[in-house]
Amino acid sequence: MWVSWICLFLLSYPTTSYTITTINGPYTFTLAHNIWTFTALMGVLGVAWAFGKASVFKYIADDYPTNIGTISGVVGLAGGLGGFVLP
Repeated sequence: MWVSWICLFLLSYPTTSYTITTINGPYTFTLAHNIWTFTALMGVLGVAWAFGKASVFKYIADDYPTNIGTISGVVGLAGGLGGFVLP
């Protein structure tokens, strides 16, 4: 979950330029994503969410060993509705 939060924060942060006054004079740096950092952050986010999805279906198999198909369908339905209706 922490990995997701960090990746989503970095992806939502706008392009920003900072200037800090140091003893050697002003130091300016920019926080912006190019295609490579965006792709890397999305890849890490996808892996983190895949671990979460796999753990949900692992718990389904442990808790409902005789109704895996039915419960997996209900969980998939809830995820599909949440991903379609909410946006």
